Amino acid sequence: VTEGSLLVRVVDASQRIHDEFFVRSNDIAIPAQGSQGLEVVWSVPAFTNPGVYTAQFYFLSSGSSFLAGVPFVLGVVGGVS
Repeated sequence: VTEGSLLVRVVDASQRIHDEFFVRSNDIAIPAQGSQGLEVVWSVPAFTNPGVYTAQFYFLSSGSSFLAGVPFVLGVVGGVS
């Protein structure tokens, strides 16, 4: 995989989107049979209400092909945390 990007979407319990951002946009390269660790940091905005939030992850290759998750289809995520 070359030119990979990790899209992170932060949602609340009702699946309302509170934030969305790229981590290492077009900068991830993973060799065959390989893996790569990434650290994702989200600064919680001061106006955010208390509650439970989930980070949803989507992986794109070359900026256009989704290899994990489809962000424009509700419930089709590549991973959650």
